[in-house]
Amino acid sequence: MTSDVEVDPHGPNAEYVHMLVAVVPEAIESPLTIFDECVGGVVSFSEPVLGTKGSSAEFAPSMSGYDYIVASWGDGSYYTYHLAEKVWMALGLSPRCIGNDQQRLVYDDLGVPEFAVADGEVAREYHYTSSRDVTWRMSNSHLRKYLWLRGARGVRTFFYQAQLPDSAELRQLMNGQRHIDIKPEAGWYEIDISEKDGGLLLQVWATVDAVSCELCPERTADNIDWPGVTGLVTHSSANADRAVHIIHLDDRFLERYEKSGFYDTTPVFHHDQWHCSPSYRNQWSFTDCRRVGRNLVRVSLRELYKPKPDQEILHARSFALSPATVAQFDLNEEHVASKTRRLLVELLTLGDHLSRLGANVGQGKSAEDLVGFSAADIKANGWLHYPQLSRLAQVAPLSMSEQDFLARCKSLHEIWQKIPNGFLKRILEAGGCPKKEVADLGSIKLLQAILNISERLDAHDEDSTAFASADEPPGWRESNEKIAALFVAHDLRIADAHDTFANALPRLQDLGFDTASLQQGYGRALDFVLDGVIVSFSNLNGPLGRVLDR
Repeated sequence: MTSDVEVDPHGPNAEYVHMLVAVVPEAIESPLTIFDECVGGVVSFSEPVLGTKGSSAEFAPSMSGYDYIVASWGDGSYYTYHLAEKVWMALGLSPRCIGNDQQRLVYDDLGVPEFAVADGEVAREYHYTSSRDVTWRMSNSHLRKYLWLRGARGVRTFFYQAQLPDSAELRQLMNGQRHIDIKPEAGWYEIDISEKDGGLLLQVWATVDAVSCELCPERTADNIDWPGVTGLVTHSSANADRAVHIIHLDDRFLERYEKSGFYDTTPVFHHDQWHCSPSYRNQWSFTDCRRVGRNLVRVSLRELYKPKPDQEILHARSFALSPATVAQFDLNEEHVASKTRRLLVELLTLGDHLSRLGANVGQGKSAEDLVGFSAADIKANGWLHYPQLSRLAQVAPLSMSEQDFLARCKSLHEIWQKIPNGFLKRILEAGGCPKKEVADLGSIKLLQAILNISERLDAHDEDSTAFASADEPPGWRESNEKIAALFVAHDLRIADAHDTFANALPRLQDLGFDTASLQQGYGRALDFVLDGVIVSFSNLNGPLGRVLDR
């Protein structure tokens, strides 16, 4: 839409171009003569002369009387650029700024949403050379939409200059002269070629039609086929779908929404079913999307066509699976959101157990303070206030990459890592463990020690009053395979930070995971780690809970 670019400005291959685009009513015939702004490369040059009061009352920047797409101003030293006010207001665009060395403005169409529909540099300086190149771009569909609304076409005016090597072709065009100037009768371009520095200097000024007043063809959700549905589907036929056709989507349909903070993708557990219906800022939403099996989303055709942008329906269509493909899935296989809920249940239980145990030894802390989750809040609002749960429960395809697997393991570890070590140490000290030995232990070994003591007390049918002791409890330092998965998850978290996955791989094998399956992806490995961590906390909660309940 606007450009100002220099290449090798003082060298033998110097090139320079600046370009502007004007909004010219369609009724005005082509060709147009060269615009005055073609010379300076900006819509408005310098400032109005400070005269009498009101001397600039009619000040209205334009390109030879026409509107422009990008507003630009300069005075030979400083230049500024913005999307024209009429453009962003007519299209409802929202700006955001990228600072530091880039100094760019980016405009988004948040009503759709569609991002970076227009962008370009905000400013530059000129002192012998330009401080940066300036290039403004705009999506074809939005530009044409604006021109259509205005009943206009986009006309480009530009200046181009290049230092060229002497050549027979150009000399033939110059017809033996040292300088030529070519202008057509209509005056829409001018070409100047002259001798300079042992070569030829080419300069071109021109005004040309660039964008017609036509809308971009847009694909709609009407008259498209859906697996398992006879005939083409339209909005009307979907709304009247009495057969209640069920569409199964690959759950990777959700990834587009999960990876953007603009959408709400919080999973909801309601009436023993997991709902996963992406929505956009109360403007539109998918409805009644339900997880089935490990990697499927089940939704009716009618719900898919309820009010939302057609591009979202088309996005869902690209992930629709045929009935034959769906038949190959186990619809009862557990998905990642369900596993995350089981993990949460164990953590809430552990928080309650540790809080009760702490109270028995004089260390009062609430379960929420210990694990970072409120059972009451989760019961009332689901996962709304705990985005870390939603991140852990994001789509986990079987073909998951190693990097995504390690990142998810890191998220898993950080969810339960909130349990304060100091609290656990004080509990163990109250149970008779030497303070010096406890001081250097990390969170997993602290939990392991609590498990060892709890198992011994549970085996002897003791209650929680027996936990506090002046004597060192036997076997509290021993390794316990019942929470081995926590150590593996910790190693995987370290592997993500330090690129040492090869060192953590044998730990997975030790727990019984078939690493040969990693050739197809890391989805099964994530299932294995999640299940192992959940079982580890269950193994801890079991004996600890029985001791506390006696």
